[in-house]
Amino acid sequence: FDLSAPLEDVRRLSVSYAIRMVKTGEAVDALYYEIHLGGNLTYTIQREFAIDNAMRSLREILALKPSATVTIENDDRGYIFSDYMNLLEVLDRYPTIMLTLDIAHTYRSGGRLQDFIKSMESRMYAVHLHDIVDGRDHYQLGLGSIDWPSIVRSISKANLKVAVFETYHGEYDLVENAYKSVDFIRRYYPNL
Repeated sequence: FDLSAPLEDVRRLSVSYAIRMVKTGEAVDALYYEIHLGGNLTYTIQREFAIDNAMRSLREILALKPSATVTIENDDRGYIFSDYMNLLEVLDRYPTIMLTLDIAHTYRSGGRLQDFIKSMESRMYAVHLHDIVDGRDHYQLGLGSIDWPSIVRSISKANLKVAVFETYHGEYDLVENAYKSVDFIRRYYPNL
């Protein structure tokens, strides 16, 4: 969905989908609600318009359940919110909304991960961990090009509540893949 869509029908449909997600989450006592703001660069007309629409959408979602823990995940390349300055502009307007940091999305969008983490450290609630192999993400940790020791040093300063291993690419059993990723990251972050 796209909470920053330039077409009002698409934006409203996206908001209704997010609201449905919150209502479903209430039934299972969800820990938090994670959303992407959208903003595909191929059809986003103006940066300011996309940011305004995203903020309006968030206001509508938060009105439903103001006490909910909502996180915004940083987007991959090709989206307006892959630029952490755009994401920070939205987060600054909503101090209760937290960040889900997707490590590989930051790398693939050309962002300087250390700068991103430093600027968002106090807002980080969750982290998505996966590696990049030949430019593709969602691989088992340790197989790709991400410098995990320095990443773990940086993210360990944040007060993270959730770590999600998104490792579903490759020629591996998904469960085994997840265990190998956990074992790999524990070398650098034993308290995980």
